[in-house]
Amino acid sequence: MTKLINLLGDIHMTKSHKIKTDDPWHLTQSDIGIKVTNFELQLWRVFYGFIRWQEECERGVNNTGLTANEIAVLHIIRMKERPKTIYDIGRLLNRDDTFNIHYSIRKLLKMGLIKKTKSDQAGKKTFAYQTSDAGTKNTDTFTEMRNHILLEMYSQEKELNLVELAKALSKVNALYDEADRAVASYTKPPAEE
Repeated sequence: MTKLINLLGDIHMTKSHKIKTDDPWHLTQSDIGIKVTNFELQLWRVFYGFIRWQEECERGVNNTGLTANEIAVLHIIRMKERPKTIYDIGRLLNRDDTFNIHYSIRKLLKMGLIKKTKSDQAGKKTFAYQTSDAGTKNTDTFTEMRNHILLEMYSQEKELNLVELAKALSKVNALYDEADRAVASYTKPPAEE
C-alpha cells in the first residue's frame, strides 16, 4: 500500500508541483498521515482529470453535453452487452446514490441512448436497461476517440504497470469502504456546556 501511495504521489508531477513531506497539511502532522494526504491529493487530481477527460471526449465526438456520471452510467449499461438494473449499475460503480443514478437513467432514456427492458432476477420482476442503437453508436464513437488519444498516451508510459495499479486501487477502495463503514457507526459525543 505504501508503494502505491508513493507511486501515485510521484506520477507526472514536476518538482514545482510536489508537496514536501515536511510541509504538512491541516489534515495531519504524522509521517504516514502526510503520505496518505499527498496520496489523497493525487486521487482528487486523477478523479477530476478523469471527469474532465470523459466530458471533453464526449463533447468532442458526440456533442451530447452528458456529465461524467451520465457517461459512466451509459458505459456501464453497455458493459459486456448485457442489460443492467439500477442495483447492478450502483454496485459496479461503487455508488449508493440511487436517486442520482435514476436521474442519469431518465436523462439517457429521454435522449434515446438507452432503453428499458424487463428483467427477472431471482424470481423478482424488475426493470433493466440496455443501450439503444443510438447509445451503441455513441459509445462506439467515444471508444474510437479514447483509443486514438488516451490509449496511445498510455502506451507511451512504459513504467506504469496498469495491472498492478488496478489491483492496488482495488485495495485502496476497500480501505475507503471500510473507513466509510467505521465513520457511519461513529457517534459524536454531546458537546459539553
